[in-house]
Amino acid sequence: MRYWVYGSDWGKRISLALVMSIFLPLLVMALPAKHAMAQVARQPQVAVLDFGVLSAIKASGILGRNATDAVVIEMTRTGRYDVTPRATVNQQLADLGLTTPLDNVGIQKLGQNLGADFVATGDIVDVKFSESPRRARVTLSVRLTDVNSGELANGGIETGISPAPAPGFQADDEKLLSDAIQNAAFNVVRSITSYQLPTATILQVRGDTEVILNRGAQDGIAPGLDMVVFRGNDRVGRVRVNTVRSTDSTANITDIGKGIRPEDRARAVFQLPGYVVKGDGTIEQTPIKNIESYKPRKKSNKSILNVILGLAAAIIIATLVLDKKPRTNSSGLSVLQARAFSDPSDINAGDSSGRVEIVWEPASDIPQNQVIEYHIFRDGQIIGFTNQVQTRFTDSPALAGRILTYNQIAFGGAIDEPGDPATTAGTATTGTTTTGTTTTGTATSGQTNNSQDQPTTLRQVTTTVSGLQVGVPHQYSVTTLFRQVRAAGQNTTGVQGGAQGGAQGGAQGGAQGGAQGGAQGGAQGGAQGGAQGGATANTTGNIFYQETPLRRTSGTATPLGRPVITGPSGDQDIARVSVRFNTVLQGNTYIVEFATSPTFSDKKIIPLRNGTAQPFFQGGTGLAAAPVEFDLTREAQFRTLPRRSRIFFRVGVRNLNDDPGPLPARDRGVPNGDEFIYSNGDRFFTILDQPPAQP
Repeated sequence: MRYWVYGSDWGKRISLALVMSIFLPLLVMALPAKHAMAQVARQPQVAVLDFGVLSAIKASGILGRNATDAVVIEMTRTGRYDVTPRATVNQQLADLGLTTPLDNVGIQKLGQNLGADFVATGDIVDVKFSESPRRARVTLSVRLTDVNSGELANGGIETGISPAPAPGFQADDEKLLSDAIQNAAFNVVRSITSYQLPTATILQVRGDTEVILNRGAQDGIAPGLDMVVFRGNDRVGRVRVNTVRSTDSTANITDIGKGIRPEDRARAVFQLPGYVVKGDGTIEQTPIKNIESYKPRKKSNKSILNVILGLAAAIIIATLVLDKKPRTNSSGLSVLQARAFSDPSDINAGDSSGRVEIVWEPASDIPQNQVIEYHIFRDGQIIGFTNQVQTRFTDSPALAGRILTYNQIAFGGAIDEPGDPATTAGTATTGTTTTGTTTTGTATSGQTNNSQDQPTTLRQVTTTVSGLQVGVPHQYSVTTLFRQVRAAGQNTTGVQGGAQGGAQGGAQGGAQGGAQGGAQGGAQGGAQGGAQGGATANTTGNIFYQETPLRRTSGTATPLGRPVITGPSGDQDIARVSVRFNTVLQGNTYIVEFATSPTFSDKKIIPLRNGTAQPFFQGGTGLAAAPVEFDLTREAQFRTLPRRSRIFFRVGVRNLNDDPGPLPARDRGVPNGDEFIYSNGDRFFTILDQPPAQP
């Protein structure tokens, strides 16, 4: 054992570090206040719109104004927000010609013209009274919309209850409602200030489909989480998390936008019940039933016992590759998606351009180095396979008639496994806490198996693949063919017994000693000792094969051809632009986009002249659709263009029943695309010369 004294070199270093750790906070506190204030960043600026009252609530609209004032007061009190004066907000609304309630586009316009970071909107979503004594209960929903992205950045739903009246006194309902609103405002602002959206940095970009984030489960990242990607203050794209690990995660790119790069920042999209922003910017609000308080999901804190069990489980899982028994009851996949798209290399818009991309993520229950190949099935029929590292496959009509040769399990006879059937028992290694020694765990004995008809060999099977049928909904499955290795005569029960005994002993010792280190040591040592003891019988091994069942199926994907635009061309009156196109088989939702750039970086979705919102539904099975008219003067970017300017347009289609829908067009020949299959080629018209105005 080594000792150190103050006079030694290491002793001086450690002593100096201890002294600095004590006095450094005092030095920081002693800094001049003026210098400290200079380091404080500006507070985010928030423009607050007058709150509403949901139509289903039997209450006066004046309550919305009262709730607005109460929230503004509470936000100002926190000192964490710079609230724009109401007079300034109302003047800007008048200057822009906007009337409330605003859609999401109007909210962004207002915020940008005010130079605000966020626009706060809200509603009273529930009002109730209780008796004996009579008290008011008001539930308030508040949202903060990020001006740059148009996404919700924060919010909350909270309820306030008026105080119980003094004995012998009963306030009128107006007073009760006022008190309840003030309490609700306090609760909701406290909820907003206490929550921060999960953020991450893009570490790696895999083509145009996937990114790796530097945050994981311990940072509040969860599967299915939508995140907006920023470069500085510019929104550059959007991703959706699909696989989460402890400290990092993988996300699919759902909107490539301006192109996502490493070092870009991703921020989660806030979700709030009863509030949905549609693709055209309209806002849909629905009554919120039985919700008095809504708090976003937060990362969980794991107890010591969970850590212990997690360590033991990890070691036990490592032994799966040494066991001939199939240990997975799942499909071997954690994610499986099938999404339609159109091949941009096919210049014709016919059915031959329809494609489906199948993407999956392996589950942790099958080690990747044990995977032989993945088998891909369309509607229950095999259509292809990939190797252990390729988790993406494209289905197309070109597969018709292709000869496919893949591996299949063949069953052999009995296996002669030498050695005594009863294998050596495993004994757990002792783990030590910081204050004492853990209990030793002892493994139980295991048995070998000489059963007949073991899956010990593979054979190659040949089949003819059918081609993808465009315009027909399909579902896809993926199975995993993998190997398992078991040492002849191995005591698998001993492995599990050693792990279990060590984990229990470590847990007991850790609880007694009060130290997490002993608990972890007991779990690790016990599992390791049991594994070593259980595997001492023989060293000869056998390989067994297993294929997961056709259990997991993707959502529906309908491959579609591209719509064919037949007009307009030449000059157009932008107040009456008539767009004509041919519909496609099984396409039941269409969208028309207009832009001043061929890259559609400034694209707009314009309502029809009769006011119908986009995207609109259009029947037909490949026949020419009736012309649809648009009024482009509704958007200033087109209204102020010089005469003879070009306006680009395109038509997108999808099947509304697909889940999750077509691939975002991204750079598949169609930049700045959404989840639609778009018409091919640059189509544009020029603005018609207008006659001079009447004097």
